[in-house]
Amino acid sequence: MIMRKYLGVMVVCVAVSAFAGNDKRVYVGARAGFGIGMSSPGEELKDMITDDESAFKSGGNSFDIAPFVSLQLANAFAIQTELLFTQYGHGGFKMKKDSEYSYYEVYKKGDYVVSSRPAMVIPILPKLTLAEGKFCIFAGPHFSVNMGDFKAKAKINGNKTSVKMTKDETKELSEDMKNPVGLTAGVSFGFDAGPGNLFFDARYLTDLGKYRDKNDKDGKYGVRRAKLGLSVGYAFGLGSR
Repeated sequence: MIMRKYLGVMVVCVAVSAFAGNDKRVYVGARAGFGIGMSSPGEELKDMITDDESAFKSGGNSFDIAPFVSLQLANAFAIQTELLFTQYGHGGFKMKKDSEYSYYEVYKKGDYVVSSRPAMVIPILPKLTLAEGKFCIFAGPHFSVNMGDFKAKAKINGNKTSVKMTKDETKELSEDMKNPVGLTAGVSFGFDAGPGNLFFDARYLTDLGKYRDKNDKDGKYGVRRAKLGLSVGYAFGLGSR
């Protein structure tokens, strides 16, 4: 349902622009790249995980892809929205040295356990466009929609494994969790390449609140989901500018 509504908005924007005149006012395209998990824990969660032997590990590295539409309202100002398919890290731990405790005896230095969940991020990004759109600075709110079940990844004694949780397990973990809006900010730069523009995009996105249990009022045991995204994309302009 969300996908159909979003694609409907994209089609309307393109159609309005096509009949608005000769100025190039709409750009459509897609970008793809790598997301680096940078989630951070609440105070109590960090204290619970971090000690001489272990530390919080974000998780959430991902391959990201995002179709987008950008509306150029003026020579130096545009608004862009997109559907970013990514994966958020919900955190875990990584061993800083071999465990000295008997119930941790399977853990060695470098071992880890982390969890993550796929999501679709929908931002609304005002953009300052300079050098005829070749350099852009943008920042704005986004909304994240969970798209699948939790996954757990681990490395124990050098052996890597991953497990996808069932829908019931995901529901049990999610039913008391708050899914906050977030903030996206970044830059992009590009150049003419054939009929469109090739560009490079670097951005940081983060929750404005913590993804937490409803009983954890202060979010001390929650996780602020965040990541750094690096991507390359291609955009086509409609009309002539």
